[in-house]
Amino acid sequence: LVLTAWPAWQRRRGVTRRKRLVGVMKIVGLTGGIASGKSTVSRWLAAQDGVEVVDLDVLVRRLQTPGSVVVRRIKRAFPGCVSPEGVLDREALGAEVFGDAAKRKTLNALLRWPIQLTLLGCVAKHWRRGTDVLVLDAPLLFETNLDAVCALTVVVSVESKDLQVQRLLERRPGTLDVKAALDRVDSQMPLVEKARRADIVIDNSKSIADLEVHLDDFLLPRLRRRILLWRLNSLPGSLALAAALFVGKTILSIILRSA
Repeated sequence: LVLTAWPAWQRRRGVTRRKRLVGVMKIVGLTGGIASGKSTVSRWLAAQDGVEVVDLDVLVRRLQTPGSVVVRRIKRAFPGCVSPEGVLDREALGAEVFGDAAKRKTLNALLRWPIQLTLLGCVAKHWRRGTDVLVLDAPLLFETNLDAVCALTVVVSVESKDLQVQRLLERRPGTLDVKAALDRVDSQMPLVEKARRADIVIDNSKSIADLEVHLDDFLLPRLRRRILLWRLNSLPGSLALAAALFVGKTILSIILRSA
């Protein structure tokens, strides 16, 4: 009751003027592989009414400002990746950890709690604002068990690892060779496994134009159906459904009696 009433109270106070889609904020997890097109889908979702996106890559970059606590911890573990001025060299760090599972585990352990605390603050901020649907754009959604807090999970996939490598090389010409690109792709959970765990899988093996058509024709209708179900399952939605059923039953009874 409190979670349902709070956004309505916020709206009356003028905190948000957008038309609400649901009574309680729902979290959608968005993930995919490297060079699978997740960022394109994230931007598309951010343009939908009632949807806000939290990009975990952006959160990580904010935590990695020069001289920050996170950068100092990274410097102790990977001294060659931070300059004397406290500036993190992301390219050097990537080259060091993407091909080494043990180093990658060390880095993830350094970042886990700062990221989770910052993310918790973002989620709380959106809940206070009365956000309807909050999308967590998280490359490691399943690896970090963030899917446990999501009402819906979406994976952006492609048909093969070779296509990921090809796109990654095209996106960063001259900065990566095939081995480095493959190491980055292999550093994450296989797309096949992510797709198996997801509620919705978006195939982005073709062009951007094909992806946009797929989003409009496939993802948008499914999202709308989910939003409708969430609205009906919320307290205001349940009351509205009960009222509609009562009115419908009353009208039907009147019609039958008059017949």
